[in-house]
Amino acid sequence: MIDESTDISAKQNLVNYIRVLEMNQFDTVTPQTYFLGICELYKANAENIFTKVISMLSENGIEVKNLCSVSSDGAAVMVGSKSGVVTRLKQFVPSVLATGADSIPYLVKYQDIMNSISKFFKYSPKNMATLTAVQSIINAEEKRFKEIFHTRWLSFEGAADALLSNYSSLVSVFMEETSGKALSLYKPITSFKFLYVSHYLADCLKPLAILAKTFQRKILISLKFTHCLLQLLSVWRK
Repeated sequence: MIDESTDISAKQNLVNYIRVLEMNQFDTVTPQTYFLGICELYKANAENIFTKVISMLSENGIEVKNLCSVSSDGAAVMVGSKSGVVTRLKQFVPSVLATGADSIPYLVKYQDIMNSISKFFKYSPKNMATLTAVQSIINAEEKRFKEIFHTRWLSFEGAADALLSNYSSLVSVFMEETSGKALSLYKPITSFKFLYVSHYLADCLKPLAILAKTFQRKILISLKFTHCLLQLLSVWRK
């Protein structure tokens, strides 16, 4: 499982986890996930990411030929058919499987539905006013609908949370609207699959979002403390 990200100091990093099958004391094979490592990337392109992945595996005594699957965010640099990281890995292990958000058909459709809902209100003051009026009548919580960016998993959490908070109001608006767009969105958002995926994402990603934001806040506090300390030192030296 690999992903690249830019930290608060604007440096690009590669994070790598590995999932293996291990036999426990009861001779039962169970899957285990381990943190393989994190390293800085000079440039977040396919060639550099591929080199770092191979290096990490080698440093931990893992042969590339033993890879079965690679999971990523589905970005082109990871799964591009010409020179993506997975394509490069397949030169060594032709049977390796690639999984990501874009490899699940309904998840791609789900993103389209969520983004259509966001744009339905974002670009129409009339639609937004109708939603606000409905929310005031039923005394519902008001949260702005958010778009999903498939390479940013945190956006899934925010979008799913906003949808579930506004769901009753949203359905009411679409039932009242007679436009083709409203009618085309009403049917998919009232399906069992859509609600199931929305609740699933909200439940799974909320704890991760809290953890990520906590780490970000701690880093900011640490940087602010360091900045203040440097200022005090500069004053003391004068």
